[in-house]
Amino acid sequence: MNFKKKLILGNGTILLLMLTILMVMYFSVKSLVLTSNWVEHTHDAIHSGNSLASFMVDQETGMRGFLMTGQEKYLEPYNSGQEQFNKLIKETITLVSDNPDQVTRLESVKSEAKSWMENVAKVYINKRRLLTENASLASLLSISSGGEGKVYMDRIRKLIQEFTDAEEKLMEKRSKDAQNSAAYSQQIAIFGALFTIILGGGILWLIINVLTKRMTVLVDSISRVTKGDLATKVDDDGNDEFSTILKALSKMIGSLNRQLKDTTSIANLLASSSEEMLVRGEEMKNTTQEVAAAIQQMAEGAQQQAQQTDEVNKLMEGVLDSSGIVAKKSERINNAAEEGQKNSIEGLEAVRVVVKNMKEIQVSADRTSDSIIVLSKRSDKIAIALSVITDIARQTNLLALNAAIEAGRAGNAGRGFAVVAEEIRKLAKDSRKSAIDIERVIGEVQKDIANAAQEIKAMTSNVKNGTVASKEAENVFEKIEKGSNDTFLLSKDILEATARQKGDINASVKNIGDIVVVAEETATGTSQIAGSGLILSQGMNEVTATSEDLTNIANQLQDNISQFKLE
Repeated sequence: MNFKKKLILGNGTILLLMLTILMVMYFSVKSLVLTSNWVEHTHDAIHSGNSLASFMVDQETGMRGFLMTGQEKYLEPYNSGQEQFNKLIKETITLVSDNPDQVTRLESVKSEAKSWMENVAKVYINKRRLLTENASLASLLSISSGGEGKVYMDRIRKLIQEFTDAEEKLMEKRSKDAQNSAAYSQQIAIFGALFTIILGGGILWLIINVLTKRMTVLVDSISRVTKGDLATKVDDDGNDEFSTILKALSKMIGSLNRQLKDTTSIANLLASSSEEMLVRGEEMKNTTQEVAAAIQQMAEGAQQQAQQTDEVNKLMEGVLDSSGIVAKKSERINNAAEEGQKNSIEGLEAVRVVVKNMKEIQVSADRTSDSIIVLSKRSDKIAIALSVITDIARQTNLLALNAAIEAGRAGNAGRGFAVVAEEIRKLAKDSRKSAIDIERVIGEVQKDIANAAQEIKAMTSNVKNGTVASKEAENVFEKIEKGSNDTFLLSKDILEATARQKGDINASVKNIGDIVVVAEETATGTSQIAGSGLILSQGMNEVTATSEDLTNIANQLQDNISQFKLE
């Protein structure tokens, strides 16, 4: 059986045992919970029985209180007790519905309580209501003198006591069952855990023992191999995982034996070949060094020739670049001349427009100056008219004042006239004030008109000067336009000449460039040959060094292989 199956079997046995114990404990705990629920059920039933007795006492107490006092408020315990008793008797019957005997007892209690209610309580209460509130004690005692109420209450108490006694007996039985279930569950848990620990420990010990023995064999075999003992025999009996590892180790040792034997043969052959290669390499090294020296001299001459040709090419390229720069600058000059010609024409047109506008501005300024003079004269006339209005308002004010005085002398007959005179005086006063304000504004307007006239006069003078200057600028721009046209024609001729010169130089540079390419190819070829010679010489040095290293490696390999013990 392999190690995997042993582990599965051992752990599976332990898990199966634990599962069995868990199932037994589950049913034990389930039984314990059920028993505990029945105990709780019994407690509720006993409490309900005691509460039923208490509610009957409340009803009897309320009834007797009413019988003694005749006051309705003393019936409150009777009414509430009756309501709570009826509600609780139904709930208790439902609670113990699993026990027919208890249900019968509760039905008897319910019947007796109803009989007490009909035959005793209601009868006594109705009799008391027929009496006055201050009835004599003898009359009150005569109501309940028959003793019927005590008979009913004794039967009810007896039935409730039988109910609670039966529940007490059930309580004892169910409590004992709960204790037994708890003890049984504890025993199963303790003994099951102990048994599981013992069985699991035994299985674990067996597995560890087998594992340790097989691991010891494996470690011992690997230790001998690491020490170089490849002649060892590995014990690979069995069919578990360790046997598979040991068989693989045995195959590995056999393979190492074969490979080391082959490696020994190769190392011997490598040592002899590397020594012979070292001798041949020294001879080739000397020969290649002589060839490399001769080729190096040829390469230096070709390189010098290529450098001289390249310098000539660079000079021609410089001339070509200069001609290109001259051509570009000539083109820029031509463009600038053309642009200058256009700008001079546009400037001339703009100046002519300015001259025209200046003439129109001068005409407008003359018209504005004439308008200002007319406006000044008219404002003077307005000032004279306002002066007359002011005098009239002053005279009207005096006349109104005199009229008011005369009206005052006339007494009641002149009172209406006095009012009119007062209003005329106020209007005259307001008119005078308005005339003064208008006169002040007219004065300011005249002042502004005078200032505007001076500004217009100065502007007219400036416009005349601007017109003269614009005319002079027009003459200058006409001269500039003529000069720009001449410059443009000259720059165009220069541009065409530089273009022809650039074409000739470009052809010369191309021919020299071809010569440079041939010279460079020649120099490059000789340099490559010289470089190849140097590389070949260096390669031969490396071959010699490699041969020496290879000889050392072969010797070291032989020493290392000799440390192993082969079959």
